[in-house]
Amino acid sequence: MRRRQAGILLHISSLPSNFGIGDLGQSAYEFVKLLSESKHSLWQILPIHPTLYKHDNSPYYSTSLFAGNYLLISPELLFQDGLIKKQTLEGLRLTSYSKVPFEALYSLKKRALEEAFREFSPTKDFYDFCEQNHYWLDSYARFSALLTKNPSAKLFELWQDSPDKEAVNFYYFEQYIFQKQFKALKEFANKLGVFLIGDMPIYPAPISADTFQRPELFQLSKEGEPEFVAGVPPDYFSPSGQLWGNPVYNWQSHKAEGFSWWILRLRRALELFDLIRIDHFRGFCAFYKTRGEPSIGEWEDAPGEDLFSTLRSTFPNAKLIAEDLGIIDQRVNSLRERFGLYSTRVLAFGLLDKDSIHLPHNHSLKCAVYTTTHDLPPLKSFINTLNPASRDFFLSYFGSLEGLIRFAYASVSELCIVPMQDILMLDESCRYNTPATTFGNWRWKLEELPNIKDYLKELSQTFSRS
Repeated sequence: MRRRQAGILLHISSLPSNFGIGDLGQSAYEFVKLLSESKHSLWQILPIHPTLYKHDNSPYYSTSLFAGNYLLISPELLFQDGLIKKQTLEGLRLTSYSKVPFEALYSLKKRALEEAFREFSPTKDFYDFCEQNHYWLDSYARFSALLTKNPSAKLFELWQDSPDKEAVNFYYFEQYIFQKQFKALKEFANKLGVFLIGDMPIYPAPISADTFQRPELFQLSKEGEPEFVAGVPPDYFSPSGQLWGNPVYNWQSHKAEGFSWWILRLRRALELFDLIRIDHFRGFCAFYKTRGEPSIGEWEDAPGEDLFSTLRSTFPNAKLIAEDLGIIDQRVNSLRERFGLYSTRVLAFGLLDKDSIHLPHNHSLKCAVYTTTHDLPPLKSFINTLNPASRDFFLSYFGSLEGLIRFAYASVSELCIVPMQDILMLDESCRYNTPATTFGNWRWKLEELPNIKDYLKELSQTFSRS
């Protein structure tokens, strides 16, 4: 009999914290215990990679698809390890903020880590980490040191520059601390029967350690500028389309080297997570690229069959969730089904079409059902965006917001994952991201962990989930 699992989507940055942003410290452990005691076995996290303030701190626009975001490092754990002083710890407290104050955090946490770096004495564990991760860590450390030295540099200027050795060593240390804290949390979660779902963004930022190290894998000019950028054409949610700005892949180069970069990338993700959500899965069949105007672009085929044949032969038991939303055709469905990925079903989308595959009576076992996604308003506000006919349909089908959540748990789908904002019936002010906007996203966080153990436990037990 297949196991029916339930979980909550909550990014680490949204955990309660006295330091402005949720991190890998005490609140993360408390949340794991809450899930375990609630008979929930899944915690879905948004991408954990380094972010950029000038690009609205989006975890889907990262300077590395292998590295961890130092903003998520716990200051309390640094203090417990004797790497920062009590005075430094107290100086990091930002308790008056109800939203994540990214403006202050980048410099505050960087200074704390620099103090920790000065106090750190390399150990065998550190050297082992550097050796085992050299395939991405060397270029990330060099790239980050150069970008810190010249934040406005173009990619070709970084290629021509030389970094300070001590600056490079700092980034080895930064990533060592991130991984040490993250893996300790994962080990704790797994012991309590809680499994982490990670998120693999499809593209990096244009100026990133990935484009710095392997420019030939992207459609870049000789100067390192994207010849095309990613986005999506106009649709129901974005009438003018979306311009993401990420560089798109040169799939011929990936195929010529046997997709070795993707093997390394998925291997890295599986070291940190138990299940992987693959962002923008339809982009592995065909992807949309533009020179800067999302309504004027073109679709280009991608070698998804060859890629996933290689990945499946290398990682036959990997549990993968396809984010197969958007403009989906039979090629996308066939690719997902052939290689055994979970499909994504979003109940909110089901309200827009009475024949939608997202409605519970059309679900299958091999899918992950959500109420909403990080790109939508929370359920409470999403309902208010519906036209009268769709609102009537919502009432006749689900009856209420509570009813919609219960339908998610009742679905035949093996996986059920509900965003914390929907569990708490929060509104638009608590959404993660508004597509096609460039400021104010990704800032929501909890002021404290809610008292929802009994509610979640009742849902999991009533609908035979765990």
